[in-house]
Amino acid sequence: MKITYSILKEYCPVALEPKKLADLLTRHGVKVESLEGQGDNTIFEFEITANRPDCLSFIGIARETALITGVKRIEHKVKISKLSTIRSTLHAPRSTPFINIKSPDLCPMYIGRIIRDVKVGPSPAWLRNHLESLGSRSINNIVDITNWVLLETGQPLHAFDLDKLAGSQIIVRSAAQGEKLVAIDAKTYELKSDMLVIADAQKPVALAGIMGGKDTEVTESTKNILLESAYFNPTCIRRTSRNLALPTDSSYRFERIVDPKGVDTASQRAVGLILELAGGTLDGHQALDYLSAKGGSASGGKYKDRKVTLRTERINRILGITIPATEIKRILTGLGIKILSASNASRPFRRGSPQKGAARSTLYALRLVVPSFRPDINLEADIIEELARIYGYDKIPVTPPRVELKVAQSDRIYDVTRAARSHLVESGYNEAMTNSFWDKSVVSEADAGHLVGLSAPDGTTDRFLRNNLVKGLLDVFNINENYLHSQAQKTIKLFEISKTYHRDNTSTKEGFSLGVVDSAGFYSLKGAVEGLFNVLGLSNKISYSNEVSATISILQGIKNIVAINIEGNPIGYLGTSERTETTIGVLEVDFEALISQADLAKHYKSFIRLPAVTRDIAVVVSESTAWAQIENISRQALMPSAQDIPLEKIEFFDIYRGKQIQSGHKSIAFSLTFRHPTRTLASEAVDSVVKTVVDALARDLKATLRA
Repeated sequence: MKITYSILKEYCPVALEPKKLADLLTRHGVKVESLEGQGDNTIFEFEITANRPDCLSFIGIARETALITGVKRIEHKVKISKLSTIRSTLHAPRSTPFINIKSPDLCPMYIGRIIRDVKVGPSPAWLRNHLESLGSRSINNIVDITNWVLLETGQPLHAFDLDKLAGSQIIVRSAAQGEKLVAIDAKTYELKSDMLVIADAQKPVALAGIMGGKDTEVTESTKNILLESAYFNPTCIRRTSRNLALPTDSSYRFERIVDPKGVDTASQRAVGLILELAGGTLDGHQALDYLSAKGGSASGGKYKDRKVTLRTERINRILGITIPATEIKRILTGLGIKILSASNASRPFRRGSPQKGAARSTLYALRLVVPSFRPDINLEADIIEELARIYGYDKIPVTPPRVELKVAQSDRIYDVTRAARSHLVESGYNEAMTNSFWDKSVVSEADAGHLVGLSAPDGTTDRFLRNNLVKGLLDVFNINENYLHSQAQKTIKLFEISKTYHRDNTSTKEGFSLGVVDSAGFYSLKGAVEGLFNVLGLSNKISYSNEVSATISILQGIKNIVAINIEGNPIGYLGTSERTETTIGVLEVDFEALISQADLAKHYKSFIRLPAVTRDIAVVVSESTAWAQIENISRQALMPSAQDIPLEKIEFFDIYRGKQIQSGHKSIAFSLTFRHPTRTLASEAVDSVVKTVVDALARDLKATLRA
């Protein structure tokens, strides 16, 4: 929306410099996007939000300026002396109606006035200069007047050459599918049935609310005109404008809702200017108002006012300040809001009321009528927002909120699950969500006895609830395996933390499990899982063994199974699953056991500045010996000397099978790292405890040192 400073002063004689005025208006919610020019020729360009159609006019901007600056606004009224026939015809339609509204839902209000014997020609200098200063091209006095009144009042108008209207009548109707119209821009538009047109007795002569037709436009040869002023359905105008890629100043305003009470006012204003600048005689008038009289055609129908109750205590509670009563009245009046009545009653304020036992407050209520040009004001809160905007946001003090702060209660399940997810994701794994159901066709009869079945409508079992996560994760791996090769991707790493369901002879229970698959193999997965145990504070409680109880066939396809224990109690397994070109590491553990035993507390430990002592050992053991056995035996052997020679870590780093190793055996190499917090360890003392480890391995596993 643009307006020059000189035009603005014709409606509100403000004396502030343009820059100061722009800053003041912006601070009060009427944003000036840019300023161009100097002095009276300064052009204000406003950024008007979609909910403020009242500011898409000179009068609307002047109203806001007057209210914000305190300067009295000048109202431009119709010059009744030159419209002597208006009073006699305003509510007296012709005996033969020349307007027919066939789509009252899309055009609930239409006013048409006929003016005869006009003289079409150039506009006077003041009108031409004003329009050109705002970027509009002057066409002729009739068209320029309709454009001027649009800018002045925000109400779009259109003038038809009456003699070019077939049957000298106007029909407001929906377009026929495929119907065509040549518009004023000389382009032909193909119409759809959901578009509204203004037609004569034969064809469309205008796109309602958007653009007039070429055949009935006002030219220098025009003698008689029909002046249109209407209210069109905003949704219909917006849809038509978008579909035809035809935005105009008129459609822009109709889309945002024009003032219903301003439809006739703008028409009278334009008629007055036409009679003044182009001569002529007002010959006829017809007004159809369906907006307030549904299904009727009364010319004197009234717009139904919106009424809102404003409680002064509500203002204080929402804004946190007390606005003086005189200021409230000034702002409401300046906004065009009429105060019907004021009352007060001593009763408790229900919504947002003080705490029980507090003193009762007096509630003052104002009964208000919202002006028709403010469609955005419907609630009490809307009016309070307007009061705050005009009164000044800078007058509302910044106070810290009064909130009772409470320490959030720790949720152990959430904390452990979050820690596990974070570690696995950081380790390169992607979380998957697999189906909780298994189709009956993939479950053997032997497995069915361990699964929770779901009954079909005929009473038979058609599906089962899963009792492990690995099966679903392997299915996901199979689906993605082709992608693995086509994209030359090295690994697929997946995990899932979710529910599983189990059944025994007497009961059914729900479990919480962690399943992981890793195409990088057993040791990649074992390293990631040991890191997880460390994050959860379980490293000292975890042990491994070869004693695995597999009661369902899902485990029969998994090899190299190692049981995972917490303090000697089994919680899951770690193993491998063979594929055509790769060996996948798989793991599943009882996540509820991890939750119950986890220790997420961060314990402070001083940094040890003394050097560590490391010894590497390679032992030859039987092929069936697992690393977990070697690790457990080594730790137990070192426990008696743990105080004097503390073990910092034990790490597996190599496995070898070859010519130097006898058949059925393998060589496993690992390192032992020792560090004392207060003194340097003697090499002889470390060698002594290492010998203890070697002796224990020889005794329990018949291990020998590799030469």
